Amino acid sequence: MKNLKNENLSIAKLTGLSDKDLAEVLAQNPRAYMAVKGAVAEKHLEIELKKLEDANKIQGFRKASGDFDKDFYVILKNGKEISLECKNVEVLKLTKKENAIGYFKFLFENNYTSLESILVNKQFLIYNKPPKIKTEDEFYKLLNKIPKKFLDQFIKLLPQELKESGIPRYEFSATQIKHTSTIGINSIDFLKQFNDSPLTIDFQRTRNSTDEDGDNRKKRLYELKEIDVVGACLFSRTMKWEFIYGKSAHFEKHVEYQDRYSNRMALNPSTWSSDLIDCLKIK
Repeated sequence: MKNLKNENLSIAKLTGLSDKDLAEVLAQNPRAYMAVKGAVAEKHLEIELKKLEDANKIQGFRKASGDFDKDFYVILKNGKEISLECKNVEVLKLTKKENAIGYFKFLFENNYTSLESILVNKQFLIYNKPPKIKTEDEFYKLLNKIPKKFLDQFIKLLPQELKESGIPRYEFSATQIKHTSTIGINSIDFLKQFNDSPLTIDFQRTRNSTDEDGDNRKKRLYELKEIDVVGACLFSRTMKWEFIYGKSAHFEKHVEYQDRYSNRMALNPSTWSSDLIDCLKIK
């Protein structure tokens, strides 16, 4: 049987596309990119674990071999095995008015879209008839004046690759913070810069499955003590393939299902760290 690791794999062989063409496909299909990004984050975490193994800081690690396995199992120097799950932090939400307006400014300034393309949109003409808005400043003043629910409608006028999770949203997120890397800064200070818009994780299984009671929602939630450590990839908010780690001992329980972890997780500066070795020291 052929081992895929030993094959001469390439983007062209896997997809029949060039690097540029595949990048275009993913950029224009945010949902497909999100699925790929999850696997890419796992690869980056695997690379980090390999560095620790090569540096003799851990004995080794193994990857998941089944659907309900954790992403990685890390073997410590004392032989103890620690489960490690990889997750992506969620993109900066545009629920706050200042973030939504800031995002439009970012798109215009970086030529992702133009004011003209919005002004001629048939849906926008409902709010701009007879035509009054002619400049970007006038547009921003309008956005500041209108209720947030109308501003949300303007965001929906954007092309799919701009309004959903994707590179423009990630780049915008990175412009909102001073430190985009965990290197050279302690974890608490790094995480505190997100206080106004905390880093969050959708903490549940991505696959749908139903338990014996027919409760699909509960089955997607992680059981207490099922996971030891979570590695949260920061790319969606920093444009860096770096991680912040948290011990499950600090995770909140689900309000309805007390034998499960909550699926809404905010990364608390006092309990998350960029030091994986320290997080792996589970008592």
